[in-house]
Amino acid sequence: MRRIDSIVKLADEIDRSVNLKNPDILVYVKIVKFRGRWVSAIYVGSPNNIVSTVKMFQ
Repeated sequence: MRRIDSIVKLADEIDRSVNLKNPDILVYVKIVKFRGRWVSAIYVGSPNNIVSTVKMFQ
């Protein structure tokens, strides 16, 4: 499954208004290789809990 396919499936199940400039909940989807298989890694939570390594080293 491609990343966009995962996002579309998740979005179909969410019945909320969306504010992209100031979101209260973030849904982050990343496709990663784990033990030789491609899997979807999904984070659902507050945008404040995301750690940016770019910001850490500036």
